Amino acid sequence: MKKWLPFLLLFAVATLVLFLNLGKLGLTDRDEGSNAEGAREMLESGDWMTPQLNGEPRFAKPIFIYWLMSGTYRLLGVSEFSARVPSAVCMAALILLQYWFLTSTRGAFIGLVGGLMLLLNIEMVAIGRMALTDSVLILFTTASLFGFWRGLHGEGKQRNAFWIFYVGMAVGMLTKGPVGVVVPLLGSIPYLIVTHRWKQFWRSGFPILGLLVFALIACPWYGAMLWIHGSS
Repeated sequence: MKKWLPFLLLFAVATLVLFLNLGKLGLTDRDEGSNAEGAREMLESGDWMTPQLNGEPRFAKPIFIYWLMSGTYRLLGVSEFSARVPSAVCMAALILLQYWFLTSTRGAFIGLVGGLMLLLNIEMVAIGRMALTDSVLILFTTASLFGFWRGLHGEGKQRNAFWIFYVGMAVGMLTKGPVGVVVPLLGSIPYLIVTHRWKQFWRSGFPILGLLVFALIACPWYGAMLWIHGSS
């Protein structure tokens, strides 16, 4: 039980900080309102492919955040709370992911400190309590980089963490476009260059299959939008 105490502590504090009075304040940011309304229109229209705002296609953000919010609306009803739940859940998941990664690489105490530092960062809390794409993007780009590190430095089955590297980038691409790919690559490519691990990555990192997995997840929606709406 003792080894679960730090995890349970983080979970309890994250739940309190991120979910308490989550829907009490009205939508304050322009993007918050646009995202929340776009998700409401998606639920109302039943069109789960094309994001819309005021009845017109809206491509300022890719589809994933609308899927998350619309799904929450369906479960909990349309409200400020429901619009913000995906961000809060993703931020809580990010904090627990930080704890897990640091605990597995540096020990439980470092994991707890690292998780609390992230949780008690005012900007991170604010992002986690708003109906924006940032919380979702940070979760999946961070998971992507953690998967890269774990796969590169792990042995045996731990190499399978590389799949998180590719899946995280793909979901990041569906969340906020190319930045979901650029951020993990800005961390992984320089590291491979500095440490001279390119051959190791090519041998154990599933680069060809990983690229295929990325394409299968990230590209169909973009292809569908190009097919339906053209390049305009």
